[in-house]
Amino acid sequence: MHLNIKPYLVMITLLVFCFSLIAFLRNTRYDYVPAHWMAKNEAAMRVVVFCAFILFGMLAVPVAIKTFLAIQVKIGNGDHRLVQTLSTYAKEIVYGVWIFYMIGICIAVPLMIKYDFFSTATTSQ
Repeated sequence: MHLNIKPYLVMITLLVFCFSLIAFLRNTRYDYVPAHWMAKNEAAMRVVVFCAFILFGMLAVPVAIKTFLAIQVKIGNGDHRLVQTLSTYAKEIVYGVWIFYMIGICIAVPLMIKYDFFSTATTSQ
């Protein structure tokens, strides 16, 4: 089994660039973007950033598994039964973790909507 992580690394790099760009634009919004536009579109931006964060977490799974297996082989544990099993079923493990993440997201998002996580109004307690 060969788990190619190059596409995942490229997408992670692009997401980090997008996060940096969003942070830069958000911190300089009063100079470049009218305040009424940001107030009107802040809820949409929260959804976009949340989805990008979830995508980043999902892309990190195959990279972490491949890196872990490469380190185990490099330090001499490649012939151990557990490392061989993980290496053989790496794609299935990635899919299993993704399914587990999706179940958690399906549980969390309705509650986030219920408690106004994506709304524009921020409340302090």
